[in-house]
Amino acid sequence: MITNHEVFKQNEYRYQNKKYSKTSLNADQHLTSIKHMEASYLAPKHEGGHERGYMFREALTALGTDDLAGKRILDYCCGRGDLGIYLSMKGAEVYGFDFSPEAIKVAQVKNRANRQSARFAVMDAEGLEYTDAFFDAIIGFEAIHHVIVHPGVPGEIARVLKPGGIAVFAANYGHNPVLELYRRLGTLRRNKSNERGEVILKRDMVQQAFTPHFEHVEMRPISMLYMAKRKINNLGLLRKVFLLDQLLLSRFPALTMLCGESIVTLRNTTAVNYPA
Repeated sequence: MITNHEVFKQNEYRYQNKKYSKTSLNADQHLTSIKHMEASYLAPKHEGGHERGYMFREALTALGTDDLAGKRILDYCCGRGDLGIYLSMKGAEVYGFDFSPEAIKVAQVKNRANRQSARFAVMDAEGLEYTDAFFDAIIGFEAIHHVIVHPGVPGEIARVLKPGGIAVFAANYGHNPVLELYRRLGTLRRNKSNERGEVILKRDMVQQAFTPHFEHVEMRPISMLYMAKRKINNLGLLRKVFLLDQLLLSRFPALTMLCGESIVTLRNTTAVNYPA
């Protein structure tokens, strides 16, 4: 009998393969640099960067990128490998996985085009092909809300992370009923998220999934008014919205429940016992 989780995976597989099959495999189109990545992919929209660049940059800040030389890092659900390539350029020993073979094709082309040594492979998040305590750190951009419904995922993240290591995820956040309705009638419906197991994360969902496996589980909401970045293209106006957002969230912490994005941080300071 096919379970809901198997159906979710089949649908996710088809969706992601279709999505990434549209990406060019022309190596020249995948040339990049640290400077370019930081100015476009990892910068907030109000600074001329990516729509989700603020969330991405906050995740990297939580990870810490000042001294990556020699650190073994996993680009979790790596997609086309942008994050992994960037971390490799910063000196890390990078591995990356994704459920989609089409995504990994693109990541490998990008890796070769930029003469990096990141290792990208096709894997299931519930069956990672890495040994125990293999990674110093794990980071995923818009990844965890695609896989948290699968029961084996939290344990696998804990298993492959070294004691004292950190796992950081830039993810959505869903305690704002107006924003959740907007998402469900818009993006989530268009992307058939309910059929793929993609969810809007809530604090209790994250705690329930990860607390059995991690000593420290933190979910930090960000972007309340700043969620308007999806509709505002005037960078000057958007910067003012961002600054107002920062002011309100710092003075009135209860407002974080209305945010639409979050940084999830997981840590273990001692060794974890894994089932045989």
